[in-house]
Amino acid sequence: LALGKKQPCPQVWVKDSLMRGVKLGSLLDFFGSYCGETVFEDKDCWQPLCQPTFLARLCNSFNQANRKEIGAGKTRELGTNLYAVEKLLIRSQTSQKGVSMSELWSGGKGVLIEYFVSHFWGEDFGEFC
Repeated sequence: LALGKKQPCPQVWVKDSLMRGVKLGSLLDFFGSYCGETVFEDKDCWQPLCQPTFLARLCNSFNQANRKEIGAGKTRELGTNLYAVEKLLIRSQTSQKGVSMSELWSGGKGVLIEYFVSHFWGEDFGEFC
């Protein structure tokens, strides 16, 4: 957070934490809109293969623009992982309203959590999807 820059107050549109789930379709739509292309292995809709080509270009542009800060250890080099997705894509969409991505994707109505999927932030976002 930049000092002196006014940040929006965090809000909670969905008070019940059990209703802050994310539908797989929302995740895949986000990936297709902002990160890359989803193809299906052997035309099997249950085996998506997500290729983060656009995200890779965004990371490359960020890394080139920030190479001095990266070299000095002041900022992290970005790869096609969840660190980059949050920094380059999610933060800009959620910071204006001060809510989570799951709340934005559900339109504030919430989605019941049926399965909890743990992930590693350094994992390639295409593998995560």
